[in-house]
Amino acid sequence: FYKPFVAFLEKIRFPSTDHHSISDAPAASPPPVLPAAPVTVMPQVTAPSAQAVSPWTVIWLVGIAVCALTFAVLYIRCYREFQTSLPVEHDYARRWLAAHPLRRPLAIRRSSPLTFGVLRPVILMPKSTDWSDEGALCFVLEHEFVHVQRFDALSKLALIAAVCVHWFDPLVWVMYVLANRDLELSC
Repeated sequence: FYKPFVAFLEKIRFPSTDHHSISDAPAASPPPVLPAAPVTVMPQVTAPSAQAVSPWTVIWLVGIAVCALTFAVLYIRCYREFQTSLPVEHDYARRWLAAHPLRRPLAIRRSSPLTFGVLRPVILMPKSTDWSDEGALCFVLEHEFVHVQRFDALSKLALIAAVCVHWFDPLVWVMYVLANRDLELSC
C-alpha cells in the first residue's frame, strides 16, 4: 500500500541523473511565466433522474400501505365492537376482578371473548356467556388475564409491524401465524 508513495518520495528526493555529462546537455531555459488569470468554477447542475426511485421500492411501499390499511381496518372493527359493548354487572365478575389486582384499570364487558387495549385493557366476554358456570368462567377469565399481564397486545403489534414491513416474505407470514398460535397456547 505504501510502496507507490515511497517510490514517489524517492524520485523527488533523489532525482535520477542522466548518463550524459553536464557539458553535453543544452542549457535549459526556464519555463515561460504566464500571467495569472482568475479561475471561475461553475457549479455543475444535474437534472433530476427519472429513475430516482426504483419500481421495486414503490411496490414494497404500496405493499406496506396495503398491509397497514388491512390491519387498521381490523383494529377499527374491534374498537367499534369494544365501544358498543356493555359492562358486565355480575357478582362473579366483581369477585374475580377484586381477586386479580392490576396496576392498570381492568374491565370486563360483553362482546366476543378477547382482550382489547394496552393501557386500559378490557376483557370482552360473549353476550351468551353462562354466568352461572363459574368453573368455565374462571378458565376464560384467567386465560384473558394472562394476555393482559404479559402485554400480549404489544407483542401482536410488533408482529403486525414485522408483517407490514416484510409482507413479501412468506416465512414472516408463517412466523406471524405461529407466534399468534403460541401466544394463545402459552396461557
